[in-house]
Amino acid sequence: YRDRAEMVQMIHLHVPEFGRQRCRGLVLYQAGADCHVEDPLGGFLTTAEMRERDRLVFALAVEHESPLVWNLAGGYQRDAKGGIAPGLKLHRQTMIESIDAVAASVVKARNR
Repeated sequence: YRDRAEMVQMIHLHVPEFGRQRCRGLVLYQAGADCHVEDPLGGFLTTAEMRERDRLVFALAVEHESPLVWNLAGGYQRDAKGGIAPGLKLHRQTMIESIDAVAASVVKARNR
């Protein structure tokens, strides 16, 4: 992507469309954190935009009742002491969105 705006546009326009057209079987999702704006590899997305990206992907899998396999990846930010806490915070955020999607799936199943 050339810039943050293009990446955000892709997420909001193309991820839901992909889900409607192709989310019929197993979905593989690599939830990379190196796309974060503060990542040394030069990401574009803010923390909130990454959360929205994850929410969209997980929600689509629930909506289409598609099995989803996902993994955490990337995230090379370091804190002032050289620790990996910034990347872990982003990964925890992805996990929370996953848990929320599973909870929504359970509620959906109970309301049938």
